[in-house]
Amino acid sequence: MLKNLDLTLPETLSRSLDGVVNGDWIAVVSPHHETLATASTVHESLEQVVAALVTVTTLHTDAPIVIEGEDDLDDSAYAVLGLSADASGRRIEGLQVSELAFSALLKTARSTIVIDSPESFGFLLCKGRC
Repeated sequence: MLKNLDLTLPETLSRSLDGVVNGDWIAVVSPHHETLATASTVHESLEQVVAALVTVTTLHTDAPIVIEGEDDLDDSAYAVLGLSADASGRRIEGLQVSELAFSALLKTARSTIVIDSPESFGFLLCKGRC
């Protein structure tokens, strides 16, 4: 799955996940979001980042993936949900929230990964036990 992935990406993700423990939230967002200065910025696609992320960390079994936006799910949401389900071997629920609610939840994320993309998106994934 990661054969076309830049080898520095897993290392960047590992560094940005230092200190993230079971139950902590990991944000994967576009540059349109206000983030902490400690956020890691990557230049790969959303799909590459999520594939690498779910390879280097386990998702919480009881937490949904929080998706910014209350409209119909777009392709990026289906990609994140699908990649997460494939990596964990189980169905992953998605919880859509308003932009305002997502902004509030984003402040609670222990780690934030900003994907350099012109599209606007936001996802919160909860780390599970390794």
